[in-house]
Amino acid sequence: MLKVVTGRFQPHLESALIDHIKRVKTADRLAPIAILVPSKTLADRIRTLLAVEHGLTLLNLHVLTFHQLALRLAGETSNDCPLPRVVDELFFEQLVRHIVRSKLSSLAPLQRIGHSSGTWGTLWSTIRDLKDAGVDPAKALQGLREGYFEQDQADWLDALFSLHAAMKEAGNVLEVGTQDDLAESLIPSVPTSPFLQSLRQVFYYGFYDLTQVQLSLFEVISRARDTTLFFPLAQDQAFGFARRFFDRYIQPLTVTEDATTRWGHELSTVAEISLQLTIRSVIGAEEELAATCRTILDLVETNGYRFDEIGVTARTLDSYSLQLKTIFDRHCVPFRTTAGRPLIQEPLCKLLLQLASLPLNDFYRATVLDVVTSPLYATDSHDDSTVSFRPEQWKLVAQALQIVHGIDEWKRLEETSRAALALDGEEGAVGSLDIAPDVIGLFWQVVSQLWRDCSTLPSQGTVGQLVIAFQELVGRHLRHPELDQPVSQDDRLSRIALTWEAIDRTWATLKELEAIGEEVTWTEFVELLTHAFERTTIPLDGMSDRGVAVLDVMAARGLPFKALFVLGLNEKVFPRYIREDAFLRDRHRRVLDATLGFKIDEKLDAYEEEALLFRLLCQAARQRLYLSYQRADESGRMLAASPYFGTVNHLLGRGEQPTELLPRRLTERMVQRPTMKF
Repeated sequence: MLKVVTGRFQPHLESALIDHIKRVKTADRLAPIAILVPSKTLADRIRTLLAVEHGLTLLNLHVLTFHQLALRLAGETSNDCPLPRVVDELFFEQLVRHIVRSKLSSLAPLQRIGHSSGTWGTLWSTIRDLKDAGVDPAKALQGLREGYFEQDQADWLDALFSLHAAMKEAGNVLEVGTQDDLAESLIPSVPTSPFLQSLRQVFYYGFYDLTQVQLSLFEVISRARDTTLFFPLAQDQAFGFARRFFDRYIQPLTVTEDATTRWGHELSTVAEISLQLTIRSVIGAEEELAATCRTILDLVETNGYRFDEIGVTARTLDSYSLQLKTIFDRHCVPFRTTAGRPLIQEPLCKLLLQLASLPLNDFYRATVLDVVTSPLYATDSHDDSTVSFRPEQWKLVAQALQIVHGIDEWKRLEETSRAALALDGEEGAVGSLDIAPDVIGLFWQVVSQLWRDCSTLPSQGTVGQLVIAFQELVGRHLRHPELDQPVSQDDRLSRIALTWEAIDRTWATLKELEAIGEEVTWTEFVELLTHAFERTTIPLDGMSDRGVAVLDVMAARGLPFKALFVLGLNEKVFPRYIREDAFLRDRHRRVLDATLGFKIDEKLDAYEEEALLFRLLCQAARQRLYLSYQRADESGRMLAASPYFGTVNHLLGRGEQPTELLPRRLTERMVQRPTMKF
């Protein structure tokens, strides 16, 4: 049976969760309980709340994310019931590419669009929305034939729904899927699951929206076990997004009218009114982080705050990730974060791509020199202590011999190595210089060995074959920390080790594409490798578990802070700028939802979620709330502040009405939305 508790995250839902756990544990200390949460950061918060702040035992208490629950259930299934293997999003992007390029007549409209990595990623995002909504492609195509959709878009929608059907069939054949696909395959096993059968209570905590698959799993679990849902909800315009989901999908699941409890509604907004609010503007992201660090130090040194009581959040940390560690370390502020460094910007990653591109640019001089003179380059021809290893002279030699590209031009090194080469100073910033034959000979030996190894690379093959071939080349020519020396606490070695770990994960992700079986050229492989590196991040090193929490907004949902800094409150940043789906417009999504009954959201409705996220952040601060925006960037270009600044006083319960809770484009669309006829 399902029971529902609504209220604010802090203190209402947290206190309600503690109260319910105490009731169950008072009756039976060993009673098994599962708490399901939508994010890892919220799971960590629940463990801290129970064990540290309330001193409760975690014996027989399981705190799981939705995917962790699916993995737990998957571990109970027998080998007779094959489950989909969860693969990276890159796999599905390439599967979309493969299917669209297969020349199926039904996909002709999609074959005329631009074929770039961004195209496949955007198209897969649309297909994923259809999958998450549980859209049956056969029913969607039938609705198209019956005239539910605009006829001038019929060919396009027919191709899109056909691609969805082909992706679904390909996933079944290859036995791969998303996390939701894994969860969906486990729904029939829920009533007989030994783990779920052993639970006394199941608590769902903190979500305000679910995909169709997650909702179906929630419904089955709530029928199989006593389930209590702790749902963030308040009588506030900003909670409209959560209210709509609650009224449509959660309320009908409750059996009795008293199954829903509003927790803590008798409490006033005195705490919010007494919250100390600070609004400030800065110039550039670097100054925004620096000003935040200075204020954090003042809170700790002057007001007695602990670092782990302070939070820093932004809608996304992408624009801060490169400067985050440098600035926080400069101010000696310990931190922990969900942000990461882009792998593509690491020197080792750039060296890998240069090595892979050598056969494509015909051993272009600048690229060859960057590779063979890199400190990470390794070869059997020499080590760093070799007397004739003079990379600074190699560059002068290549320039003096007018080598540009091609092995024929590089062979000039072999001819020149028979005698010393005299330079008159025109080739560089040095004066006259004689280059010893041994230096030139070693240079030719290194380049010729690299050329021979690169010439063995296949010109085309499956992605898995090309990955293995390139790994062998990398193993012969680049240093790997596992092969040289153990990683110490040195920051440089630690950073290289983390980079190699991310690269190894990228190899594994690319090898998964072997299941598709499509052959690609070496040029296409290098483009794919670059795309894979661009989407990979590396965790920042040197973080502290007791430091300031630096999180993006999605990871910060449901977490309380004594003091909270919200950065990047600029127009089109928070709230983020949202466009309609390029492949499935909102008017088509409306038909799938309202007419055909599939749970798929309109893209522009996400502005309401942005308002909800901002409201949750305002509620997360207990004593101090700092709102920051950039009035200009580092180049001096003026920037606009977020429209949410007109709603702050209202959101904090200070009586003023919001001037504009949602961006103007959304409010105009809501007013002018035409009535659809079917």
